[in-house]
Amino acid sequence: AETLQRSGLSKNDATVVRVVERYLEESSKAAQASPGQLLIHYAPRIPAYMVSLGVCEDFRDIGQVVPSEKLKQTIVLDFAKQLKVLSDKVGFYRNLAPTGDSKRAAYALFDALRWAEDCVPENGQVWIFDPKVMNDRDDELFLALQDRVVRASSGRSAVVYFKPDSGPIFVSAR
Repeated sequence: AETLQRSGLSKNDATVVRVVERYLEESSKAAQASPGQLLIHYAPRIPAYMVSLGVCEDFRDIGQVVPSEKLKQTIVLDFAKQLKVLSDKVGFYRNLAPTGDSKRAAYALFDALRWAEDCVPENGQVWIFDPKVMNDRDDELFLALQDRVVRASSGRSAVVYFKPDSGPIFVSAR
């Protein structure tokens, strides 16, 4: 109650505050020198993964099959059409910057993550483009975008394998 009074919040206001500690391990709860230093700083309330596309001819033992129900509960946040081939296979698709404009994507990312939290049904997930596969990009805004994506996914990444013509989609965590 004393903390609420110091913060200027009433009990009703406190219900809209997201508790970040639920994502942290005990060793990560120490006070930070400045905000935004934790790996999970930009993480949405739903599971998020950095995703890249993998090429594979033989699908045996490459990962787990993603059920079609789960794909319908998946949002893809893309950049420069890297994951466009998944747009008709998932429930929701949003391209942050179709032309690869780092500034536009950096501005759009947080809005897209909040949109994803509102759109994804229970047990859903967000697949965000993996900026690490674009290792030829070194402009400052892209590097800042890369940092935000890594934090939004809490460092989790996966490779998605599928045959574009048909067949199941496989995911292999990295």
